[in-house]
Formats: sequence, structure tokens, C-alpha cells
Amino acid sequence: MNTFVHHRRWRLTMLLALLLSLLPAAGATPRSALAEDRAADAPAAPSADASRELVYIDGAGVIRVLDLAFSGQQVQWFSPTGNWRSIALGDFDIDGDKEIVAVRGTPNTSTAPELAIFDPVVARGSVVPGQTINGIPWKQLFSMALPSRPALVFAGNFDPNVPGDEIGIVRAPVAADNPDTGDLSTVIIYKQTSPSPNGTAWEVHQLRTFDENWERVAVGNLDRTGGDDVAFVDQDQGKFTVFQPDANFRKVDGPGGSDTRPFKDVAFGQYLRGGNQELLAVREGNGLNALLIFEYNSTSVSLDSSKGDKFDPGPRFIFAGNINGSNDDDEAIMLRRCDGSCRRLIVRNDGSDGVIQDFIDGLRLDDDSGWRAGVAADVDGDGRDEIVIIRDNKIRWYPDAHVSTNSIDYDLTTDRQNIFAGDLDRNGFVSGPVFGATPGQVQETAYFGFTRTGVIKFQNISTNDAVAFSAATNSGWLTINPTAGTAPGASGTPLNITYQIDAASLQPGRRYTSTITFTGAGVANSPFVVPVVVDVKLPPFGATPDEVTAFYHPCTDPLPEQNLTMQIAGFPGKPFKAWVLEPLATAALQGDFFLGDETADGLVLTDRTGAQAVIPGVSAAASDDAGWTSEVPWVSAISSLSNTLPTTLTLTISPTLRTTDFAQAILLLQSVDPVTSGQQIYSIHDIFLACASQSVSLPIVGR
Repeated sequence: MNTFVHHRRWRLTMLLALLLSLLPAAGATPRSALAEDRAADAPAAPSADASRELVYIDGAGVIRVLDLAFSGQQVQWFSPTGNWRSIALGDFDIDGDKEIVAVRGTPNTSTAPELAIFDPVVARGSVVPGQTINGIPWKQLFSMALPSRPALVFAGNFDPNVPGDEIGIVRAPVAADNPDTGDLSTVIIYKQTSPSPNGTAWEVHQLRTFDENWERVAVGNLDRTGGDDVAFVDQDQGKFTVFQPDANFRKVDGPGGSDTRPFKDVAFGQYLRGGNQELLAVREGNGLNALLIFEYNSTSVSLDSSKGDKFDPGPRFIFAGNINGSNDDDEAIMLRRCDGSCRRLIVRNDGSDGVIQDFIDGLRLDDDSGWRAGVAADVDGDGRDEIVIIRDNKIRWYPDAHVSTNSIDYDLTTDRQNIFAGDLDRNGFVSGPVFGATPGQVQETAYFGFTRTGVIKFQNISTNDAVAFSAATNSGWLTINPTAGTAPGASGTPLNITYQIDAASLQPGRRYTSTITFTGAGVANSPFVVPVVVDVKLPPFGATPDEVTAFYHPCTDPLPEQNLTMQIAGFPGKPFKAWVLEPLATAALQGDFFLGDETADGLVLTDRTGAQAVIPGVSAAASDDAGWTSEVPWVSAISSLSNTLPTTLTLTISPTLRTTDFAQAILLLQSVDPVTSGQQIYSIHDIFLACASQSVSLPIVGR
């Protein structure tokens, strides 16, 4: 075997040291560097409720909200009238949460054609006295008569120059639309008239007629830039088409239609990891793929023939969601109608991040194929999307779709067509002070035997009043500070609540849940609960920081000694040893963590790729008294508080014993593998000494 040196990059400290010594000490004027012209990401506002609410139309055409997870007040809103045909969600008053837009009616009937916007949770501005549902104020923002029967309503950011979302409808053509002979649909995009919109004043932005009868609609953003795109489906003609409203309603080239393999539905989603969104389409495959994946290439959507799947019969409804919370790709969730014991709810994805086999195989559901629509959204605030489907007399929720097909049924009537999910109460409501926190849920990984700390930003997000509060947790391993105080008002700076997770008594490999509960007199959503989810893992073995440097400037003897400290992490209670060695002869190992075995040639280390190298003269049988060995003169002492993990290790640097102004040594750590009996594990870290005689000012580069 070859001897080796553990090759590492000399990082910023050493590079600066080299520059300090090599550049001339002339009094040059520092030059400002140009910063990149990149907008900073604005921090998210504290959320009063991390979950999404379900919005659906019941069997009588009444719009209703189903709030399955709530902190404080449950949203129980329902529309004051019925016969609504289609709904969509959007932020129309730019208050940060969602409002509901709906259409209904047919000319010359008891219900005239109408478009209306409802705010089920008024988060700011005026309220209608006495108009509350379950203590939450609501109001109707807008209503407009329509000249013909509306079929669909949709919402999205179709004009990036106007704040808030725009509204689109599909309705029957009228003479004022100047339709061509045979046109079956008119599509209108409405935008708000004010540069500071509040959802109450609208005008026509775009109008276009079509010879298709658009029956399905989906909204997304294929290239993640500019305005949203919209896709329509004509099920009778078996075709779908994508348009870009922000580009003068430009048509995106696509596959067209098919009489023998008609398209039934489309959805936007990040089905393939990275890059643009994809368009997911379902059709009657008749021997070919019934699920098709189309990719966007700036002018058209083209079929990815390597993706998709065959189903016979094909699905009639498709929606996308991030079931496992990985945030790197979406799953395609499909419903189909078929006879007997066939599988009617089917899930597919392109990644390897764990759709459970039951969903891949498909669920039978009910034999009457009554489940017709669905949505995927985080309705319980756990950071993952769940699956929700509807039929005429039930709403079914799969709360743990990432690991289970267990479901909860709600005996509620629906129209079998309209089910959406959105954060209706993100900013609470204006009836009084409302607690909010960022993040709205704590998700942490803690190492067994260690503590983990973090910060929650907490305040009253509804009014400008400072509100007294008290806070508590329901687990001994979770503490917070402060536990009482004053929450700043909405215009103030949020209060930092520090939480600490003590994983000393928790078991590795398990997930723990707890809560932080805030209470306050007169606060509408008191008690306000922040869920805490902690995954406990075995700690890594090694030192923090990963490397240390003893830096001297000016380099003028006599130089004082320095004590450098490192925190040594590992499986609590396990013994460890430490050596300081000179850099060794060259051969490469990757990473900082290795398995080790003693041989007649010396200590053999194996890296994660399986490559091996040897360090001669190192024995695991070194002293166990926490007074460790240094073979490097200028590292004159090495000691630790104990010889078990975790602990603190101290290196004494004696610069008068150096032979060069820039020197390197390595710290070799050894412990036992907590999983594999008898296996030794090793970690290597760099130690630098840098002695610089001169200095120079460097520019600061804005990134």
C-alpha cells in the first residue's frame, strides 16, 4: 500500500494569510467592488396558521370551507347563497391570504349569470358589523353581472404589472364579443383598475373567442418567470391547449386533439426534478400511454416519450402535489372511472423519494366510480401535501399519504367537481389581536446526546397593539425562552422566542412531536399552537470547527502561545483518542470520515468510495488518559476534558517552535462505530499556523 496525505483545500483563512504576506504593504486605496444586481429574498411574514383550508361546492351549490387543522378559530365560512357552478382561489386584495371567486347562473332563469368575490377571513380593513361566522368576520368584495352562462372561473398572476391575482372566466359567446361563426367559448381575463388593489374594482384585460367548448382549466407557470400560463381542455374534441395571457394570449404549440385518444384533463406540476414545470395530461390511451408528460421549451410543449404510463380505461381527472414533502418533485394523482374491482385512484412520480406501493398499485375506492375530483395540499400543516378526493356525499382525506393509505371520511355533500385548497387565514382576522409566528411549524433534526436551538419570530400580526402573552411546551425535552412577555404589534419588530431541544433522553431513529402554546387575553386565536417535529439521529463523529488556524500578525518574535478549542462530536459515552501528526506522503482519500483497521504496515483507512491508504506508526492502543500525543513541535500540547464523547479538545500552539511561517498539521481522531461492533472510525482535520509580516486592504465584494 502507498502512504498518503489527506488532501484538503487550504480555505479562506490560509488564502488570506498568503495574500497578507505576499502583497506589498503600500498604502493603496481600497476599491469598492460591484455588487450583483439581484433582489434579496424578502422574509416571509409570520403565519397565523400553517395549514391550508379546503374550499368546495356542496350539493346545493353553496360554497363551503372545511378547515381540518386550525390554531384558535376554525374557519367555518359558507356562502350566503347557492347555485354556484365554478370557484377558484386567489389573492385579490393583496393581504397575503386567499379569497374565493365564483360564477353561477343562466340567463332567463331564477339565478342570473354572476361573478362574485368573497373574503371568508377579513385580515385587514373594514368589516361588516355583525357579519361573522364562528367569530371570524367575512365580506363580499365584489359582484358583477355577466351577459351569458359562465362555465368556468380561474385565477392567477396573468399580468405581472398589476399587484395581486387576476381572474379569468369561460362563458358562452355574445354578440358584443364579435365571435366567429361556430365559436363556442369566450375567455375573458379581468384585472384590477387600481395600482393598490383591494379586490373591489375590475376591468376587462383580455377577451378571446374560441371554436372549442372549454370544459376543464388549469393554471401554472411553465418557465417560472413572468405571468402564469393557462391550459384548457375540450373533452368533446379530445384536445388541450396552453396559452400565455401575459404575452397577448399567445398560444403555446402542443399536440392538438385526437378522436381516438381524447384528452380528458391537464395539470401543471414539477413532475421532473429541476428546470421548468411540466404539463401532466391524461387521456384515453387505447393501448398507448394514458398519462403523458409534456415539457416546455420556450415556444411549445413537447411529449417526453420516456415518461408516462398506460391505463385502460384512462383517467378522467389529474392533479399534482408534493406528497412526501421533499420539495424536489411532484406526484401525479389520477382518478378514473371503470367497472368492477379496478383501481380508481392511482399515483405516479418520476423520482425515487417514496410513493408507497399501495398508491402506485392503485386504490379501488367505490365500485360506482363516484369519486370524481381531488386536490393535493398541506391541509394539516405538517409540511407535506395530503390527498383529498370528493364524491357526491363524501370528502375523503388521506392525512399520511406519504406512508399510508389510511383515510378519514367526512359525510358532506359536494358537486363532485369543485375542490380547492388555499391558506384563507394566513394573517388571521381583524376582530382583535392575532398571534402569528415564523416559522409556523418547527421541523428540526437533533443529534442524540446533544441540544439543538433555534428561534421563532413572534408577534401580534393583526393590530398594532402590544399584547401580553405566556408560552409553554408540553414536553420535557423542549424548552423556550422567554416564557412570558409582550408580543409586538403588527408594525413592530417580531420578538425572538428561543427554543432548545434536549436530545439526551431521546432515541436515535425516531421522530418526536411536541407543541409550543402561546396564550393571551383578548387574542382571537388564543391558544396559538406552533407544532414542533424533531427527527433524532446518531451524531456524526468529528470536530467542530472542521479546521483551526493560529494566525499571527505581525510576525515578530517572541510570539505568544495560543490555545485553540474544538468540539468533538460523536455517540455519547463512547471513548475516543486523538493524535496530532505531520502531513504525510501523497495519495488521495475523499472526505473527512473513515473506517480504520490496524495492520502490520500501520493504520489502514478506508473512505466512502472504498479507496484505502495507510498511516504508518499509529496505534489505537495509545493512552486513554485524555492526554494525547503530538508529533508536531509547534503543537506543543493536546488535551481534552474527558476521553469520552462529546467533549472539548484544546490544542496549544507554540509559534516559537515553528520552522516556517506557514505550517500545516493534521488532527487524527479515533472512536468506535456505535452500529458495527469492533469497527474503528476515524476523522481527520487540518491545523494551520500562519505568521504574516505585512497586510493590505482588500475590496469587499457584494454577492
